[in-house]
Amino acid sequence: MKLRRTLLTAGVFALLAMIYVPTPRERGVHSAGYRFIFSGEDTSIAFFQLLVNVVFAALLGAILVTILVRIPKRALYAMARCIPIVVIVAVGVGVFVFTEAAANRAQRDEKNGQEALVLYPTELQWTLTKFRNAATNWRLALRFDQAARVVNRMKELQRHPGPQKGSGISFDDLIPQSRTPNPSTEQFQTAPEASASDFAKHAAKLREQSLLDLDPQVFAPTGSRPATEQFPWKKNIVTTVFWIGEPQSSENPKAHVKSAWDANWTANYGGVDTPDSSARRNYLPIAFIPRQNPFYCALPYNDVTDNRKFKPEASEVVPWFKRGYTGEGQSLCWHRWVAIRKGNRTCYAEWEDCGPFRTDHFQYVFGNEKPKPNLNHGAGLDVSPAVRDYLGLQPTDVTDWQFVDPDNVPAGPWRSYGEHNNFVIARRQAEQRLVQQGGNSGNSKK
Repeated sequence: MKLRRTLLTAGVFALLAMIYVPTPRERGVHSAGYRFIFSGEDTSIAFFQLLVNVVFAALLGAILVTILVRIPKRALYAMARCIPIVVIVAVGVGVFVFTEAAANRAQRDEKNGQEALVLYPTELQWTLTKFRNAATNWRLALRFDQAARVVNRMKELQRHPGPQKGSGISFDDLIPQSRTPNPSTEQFQTAPEASASDFAKHAAKLREQSLLDLDPQVFAPTGSRPATEQFPWKKNIVTTVFWIGEPQSSENPKAHVKSAWDANWTANYGGVDTPDSSARRNYLPIAFIPRQNPFYCALPYNDVTDNRKFKPEASEVVPWFKRGYTGEGQSLCWHRWVAIRKGNRTCYAEWEDCGPFRTDHFQYVFGNEKPKPNLNHGAGLDVSPAVRDYLGLQPTDVTDWQFVDPDNVPAGPWRSYGEHNNFVIARRQAEQRLVQQGGNSGNSKK
């Protein structure tokens, strides 16, 4: 009987110890902590720490039940009277912790929604989903005024949506094919409108006309020869998959928490770019909105040293060095566009890190040599999960690649993401011009 009672108490304490489970520390992403066991946002567990917690709780329960059976009944009755107070305090603390956690989730969802609205205005449903989650979490945090504010924001977005996919307005056509003025533009801007709602009806037309007026100088200058001639294909290159936030392993000698050019790469990206297909959608991680282009790659050369000085050979081996030079130590490889081909599919990515394994093999990157032998079967190119998914690559595969100038990058998902992306910058300029034209049109009516 006593053994059964001891085991039962120890089991109850062990279960209580698993209500909040420890999470591992991820360098550059988040510190170690605890999360609610049923939380779907993060499923990571620090298993050894959890095991220690469970064993400690079980031993504590066994010790307590052994002590309590020896305490006089009168003392137990006195202790029982304190139980309601303890329960009330525990419930109060639990409610406080729960509401604070919900408020933090709401703030994070709202921030992600704002970033999605600014960076990816064509993904309105994604933005609304983030705001909807934020409103739900504000209610769980018992902050109904904040929930109402987010709901009103959603209604405003639904009444006046930006350009949507399938609406006939594409930001993939940011480079004007013709600069012939459209007579209907002036007619639209000077036409009298009864109200702001009338202007909203013509917003799509104004956006399209604004995009046609974009200046092309937001892109890097091109060479005198076509990209395919200037930058030949590197064929049959062993290609491996890496990702931002990848931990160190036997096949990965250095963690990809930071890059050769960005000491806060993971944080600036927005989090770990998980390669798990179940945690990705439309080439993006589901957990957050990346602030940088998810289509990225790594090549085994760095044109600058750790002291942020150009390497002696950089000015001679980097083909675009002279026309792209902006200052000492300002890498001319970082953000360079690369075409990657597998079979009949070609993907485009930005050069964001150095590797695999080496940072000095310019004879291969810019010359005719093959990649040096290494632990990954002589790999000469690392690609991101987004590139992997677009091309349908295996963890280790074979591809062709070549450098391309920005104005030779065709339409595709790689043109839609990233704060440093040439095409995202152009899109923002188009939106700013739209706002300015809308304001000027509204002033002209007065």
